[in-house]
Amino acid sequence: MLSLDLLPLGLAVLALWGCRPAAFPEASEEALTPERCLALRGLMAAAVMLHHIAQQTEGGRLMRSFLYIGVLPVSVFFFLSGLGLMRGFLRREDYARGFLRRHLGALALLFFPALGLFALLYAALGDPKGLAALLGLVLRGDPVLVILWYLPVQALFYLAFGVLSRLFPGRPGRLLAGMALFCLAYQLTLALLGAGQWWYNTCELLPLGMAWALFEPRLRPMLRRAYWPLLLASCAAFAILYQFFDAVFALHPGPWMRMGLLCARNVVFTLAVVLCLYRLRLGNRLSRFLGVRSGELYALHPLPLLLFHSLCPVGNELGYGLAVLAGAVLLATLYHPLFTAARKLLR
Repeated sequence: MLSLDLLPLGLAVLALWGCRPAAFPEASEEALTPERCLALRGLMAAAVMLHHIAQQTEGGRLMRSFLYIGVLPVSVFFFLSGLGLMRGFLRREDYARGFLRRHLGALALLFFPALGLFALLYAALGDPKGLAALLGLVLRGDPVLVILWYLPVQALFYLAFGVLSRLFPGRPGRLLAGMALFCLAYQLTLALLGAGQWWYNTCELLPLGMAWALFEPRLRPMLRRAYWPLLLASCAAFAILYQFFDAVFALHPGPWMRMGLLCARNVVFTLAVVLCLYRLRLGNRLSRFLGVRSGELYALHPLPLLLFHSLCPVGNELGYGLAVLAGAVLLATLYHPLFTAARKLLR
């Protein structure tokens, strides 16, 4: 029987397809262009889907590792979001005008249609649920619906950015400091309230992405001089925190230690990924295709996760994984034109 490990191997092929080395002076100017970030979004969206498929299956040695890395691609999403926000603020004087309408509206166009489709799916499965019940399942950590947590958290950070960008027009340093303080307050508050760690253990990458956009011109000379030591150090730090996480945690166990280690692991992983883009020309037609639809993929892939879990024969986990991926891409492709047209009305 074909193994479920074909899925992570397929992700590796997708990442390497069309990947070419680049000389640093040339690559430094193009490393984080919208096109490269789009391809990276596509890869991270695929990694998120594999993580959630791994949660619903039991086979595959490589696939088992995806049980524990779901926060890593989400960290990259937060970084890219912060990078885009700060770049927009720096390049457009009127960026704050209509910001909340555009960005919160886009998230609503993902979140609420997904909930509506879930309501239809639960009704078809003989377990009808209203909107309030579905929201409750998201908040309480339902194994499938909790996947949508990223969208309301992103909306909260967009709200903070929209308010602070109006308070500090033309002051990117103060805007960055305000977002960093908001992120810290958010993380500490949810940690003290005992919320699930997925609600807060990756969002620190959003102000880090903002900082990268703000200081990138000053970072380039340092990256040119010390690129390889920085890359090797970030990769080594991630390897240690990933492989020996429990051992390091055991040195001083406690909730704050765990939170700190998780945040550190997310940061060094994202830093390693970003540094790789300075030496590699990443991207192909498929990764960019997925990147354009990354929001739709994230919001809609929980639907085939739930649907095919009951339809696929027991033991055919590869068939289940492929059905989920195909269903998610189909749903995202069908919804993408509607989503794009609706977003244009918000501009």
